[in-house]
Amino acid sequence: MAFVDSFVAQIVAVEVALYHAHARMNAKTDSEALHDLRINLRRIRSLLRPLREIEGITPLNEAAAEVGRLTTPERDLEVLIEELEAQGFTKQA
Repeated sequence: MAFVDSFVAQIVAVEVALYHAHARMNAKTDSEALHDLRINLRRIRSLLRPLREIEGITPLNEAAAEVGRLTTPERDLEVLIEELEAQGFTKQA
């Protein structure tokens, strides 16, 4: 498989994973959906890094970074709640 084909396949796979995580977040089916969304955003940014000189890549990378920044407080809260519950502090959680 040529490099471009492999690259496109990786981007499409991550895109599908992003859509899946987003759907799970909307449906509130599990507590890992936001985590998975953030992981896949980082994967996209990693895949785009070698292409950063190409016009149009910078706004996409910045948008993904902004989503990461915006979701950090919520994810931190999710992790804290899970840890409090695991330690038996259900009232605080």
